[in-house]
Amino acid sequence: MLDYVYGQNEIVAPFVAQLIPSVRERGFGNCMTIGVGEGGRLIAGFVYHDYYPEAQLIQISGAALPDARWCTQQTLAHVYRYPFLQLGCQMIFQIVPATDEPLLWLAIVTITEKEATANLRAPVVINPSKMIGCQLIRDNDQYPVRFAINLG
Repeated sequence: MLDYVYGQNEIVAPFVAQLIPSVRERGFGNCMTIGVGEGGRLIAGFVYHDYYPEAQLIQISGAALPDARWCTQQTLAHVYRYPFLQLGCQMIFQIVPATDEPLLWLAIVTITEKEATANLRAPVVINPSKMIGCQLIRDNDQYPVRFAINLG
């Protein structure tokens, strides 16, 4: 079972920074974090930084230990709840080094006055350097088309 760690920016931010070579030396500066733990140890983390409230935009960086099994529906709900529901962001973005194959994975999120849902079964995947993209549609029901995001 996974545990979610809040209010421990001084632990989670350096953990994530050490797993991202381009960030190791400089760190993240002013940030908020969510850690993912299992069995009493941190296995993944997400750092929200470079917030632009006037544009309703924030950067996210994330990293996990090799072979960590952190990507669950519940984890994704925790990760997206903070920027979209607490901060009211319209978009989050992630920057990768030029040496990485830059892929942008986007979950389509629908927010109404009564509910918010994310399409986890069919993310949009974009390779900006090659100017191509596609919608990856999984042929199983492991991930829902209308994953409810708790507005409470």
